[in-house]
Order: sequence, then structure tokens, then C-alpha cells
Amino acid sequence: MQTSNRLQRLAHDNDVTSLQQDDDHLDETLAMRKLATKQIQEAMEFVKDKKDYEEAIRLVPNIVEAETHASLFMRREDFNAWAAATRLAIYWKTRRETFAERAFRAMFDLSGGGCLDKEDVKDLKTGLVARLPADSSGRSIYCIDHARMSGPESVVNEKRIRFLFFWISLAGQNRKAQKNGMVFLRIMDRPVVDRSANNRVLHFMSNGMAVRIEGFHLIYIPPTAKDRRYSDNLVTLLLQILKHALGDRGNLHIGYSGIEVLPQLLPYGLKAEGLPVTLGGSWTYDKLEAWIKYHQMVYQAPGKKPKSNNLPTIKGQVVLRSTGTRTSTNISQSSPFPAVQSNDRMVHRSFTCRIQRRKSVKQKIDLVGARYRRGIKLNPTKT
Repeated sequence: MQTSNRLQRLAHDNDVTSLQQDDDHLDETLAMRKLATKQIQEAMEFVKDKKDYEEAIRLVPNIVEAETHASLFMRREDFNAWAAATRLAIYWKTRRETFAERAFRAMFDLSGGGCLDKEDVKDLKTGLVARLPADSSGRSIYCIDHARMSGPESVVNEKRIRFLFFWISLAGQNRKAQKNGMVFLRIMDRPVVDRSANNRVLHFMSNGMAVRIEGFHLIYIPPTAKDRRYSDNLVTLLLQILKHALGDRGNLHIGYSGIEVLPQLLPYGLKAEGLPVTLGGSWTYDKLEAWIKYHQMVYQAPGKKPKSNNLPTIKGQVVLRSTGTRTSTNISQSSPFPAVQSNDRMVHRSFTCRIQRRKSVKQKIDLVGARYRRGIKLNPTKT
């Protein structure tokens, strides 16, 4: 129990609340969600490269519904059904290219049985790609630091792509992230650039995800002045690639230490307490590991039955193991657990469960009261 509470506290301190599904989804009626699905299905008939999406629909319709519901992509494209259908098809094509035969498993399952295998989950904890606290504008922040993971560059690059796909997919479940967008920080300490991998990342970031990219900061911290002179041109070339893909959202920062880089980042709304020590901040990676461990404790893949009826609660919220959905008993409270599914059927079911629990408690109270009254009547107090 003590370990669980500590993990909850660390996960909450990591401010992963902006990843969780907010309660604005209650405004979306079941009819609206069905309409979004219908419109995308109609538009999908005219999308050419959609075989991976169609295979996902055929093999794992519950995962398609839970993780890539049509309404997510409709919101991303301002309810342009054609653009949303194209984006959804690109998402599943890229997911298949990125995860191969594991693409049709649950994306947010960190047990090792999902899209990420056990080795991936272990490496996710290194912080190669880490979720940081939101900035002053409420945008989701992610930090990429190759120095956090050792190994051949090709292997690290593939890990980076898978981890980015995981985190961006997870952020896409949340309307706040869709509204405010995401910001990425890429830390480099050596002049190594894989243009092919970078192009893949920029492609699915821009064209295949349900979240907007609001900023990308390339941060170069060379160990020595010699390294800086040697690689300035290479880093500038990478910035040009970013500018081509993201326009003014791409930025370059150079400094010999985090202390030098930090003042360059603060004007963009980033906060020192939300940045890692490498960038002059105070955020630590143990909070990322705590979140991953906590997620493993409470998550259950879509379509699977819960292992027990003892549902964990977080600040008044119930986590439904069967789907990974959380239902708030107080919508103003927040949870470190990011929901991965939210539809009216689940909302109705959760409210029904709460009403049933309240009735059950009331019945127990009435029963105790009745016994107490009978006891007084049968055994009156002698005076």
C-alpha cells in the first residue's frame, strides 16, 4: 500500500493529468460520435492507401474503437471528414510500419504484451523519450535525449520512433492536448543525424496523429568548443529540415550547459521546474518511472475482462480495469492515470455503477438502523 501511494504521488507530481481524458467528452452525445464514425467511413471509401486501417477494423475493432475513434481525428481536422479519414489511414499505416506484427495489439498496454514488448517497456523508463509537465499554456511537453540510452545508433533511433508514437498516440486521447497542442525538445550532444529516421518522425507527427505539433526545439549542448565548431553546420542543416516541415514552430538553441540553454527556453512558456536537470531545470526522471509503474498497475487492455473487482481509486476517481477508462466522481479533480477510452456507453455504465453503490450503502445503513430499532424495542432500557 505504501509503495502504491508513493507511485501515485510521484505520478501526480509528474503532472500527467494533462494526458488524461478530460470531462468535455460528456458534451459529445452518442449520436455525435456515431455521426463522426459514419462520416469518416463514407470518406474512407475514397482514400486509396487504407489497407492497414481496414485490416485493423477486421482484426481488432475494439482497439480501433478505443484508441483511434473517429471523433479524435474529426476534432483534429476541424470536422473535415475527408482530411480526418486520410489522417486516420496514415496513422494505421505508420503504426503497422513502426510496430510490424505487434501493430494490432493494445498501444497503451505496458505489460509487454502490447505494441511495446517487454524490452521496449524497460527502455521506455530510461527517458529516451520522456513526458514532462505541461508548460504555462497547458501544452504537453516531451523531451528526446539520446544520451539517456546506450546502444547502436540505428537501434536507438528505432526505439525513439516507437516511443514517440506511443506518447503522441496517448496524448491524442485527450481533448486538452488536442486543443493546446504538443511541444518537443530534442537534446543533442553529438553531431549524429539520421535524416531517414527524422523524416519518418516528422511525417507521422504532421500527417498521421490526432494532435497538433505546436513547437519543436532542437537543443545542442556540445561537450567542447571544438565539437561546437565541427557540428554547427550539421545542426543548422537539421534545423532547416525542421523549418521546412514545421515552419516557425522549429527553433534552435545552442549552449555549453543547461544553465546556458535554460534562459533561451523560458520565453517560449517552458518552466524551469518542468525541465530536466540537463536543461537547467529541476524535474527528475524518477517521476517518469513512477508513472510507468503506476500505469502498469491500473491499465487493462480493451476487450479484456478485469482480473478483480477491487478497483483502485485516485482522488475520488474510479479506474475501470476492463477498458482503462477512469470515471470521475468529481470532475474538478484530476488523476495521474490517462484514460484511453471514453464513450457514452462507458459513461452511462459508470454512472449506473455509482448509483448502484450508493443504493447498496443506503440499504446497509437502513438495515443497521432497523436492527438497532428492533433491539431497543425488544430490550427496553430499565430505569
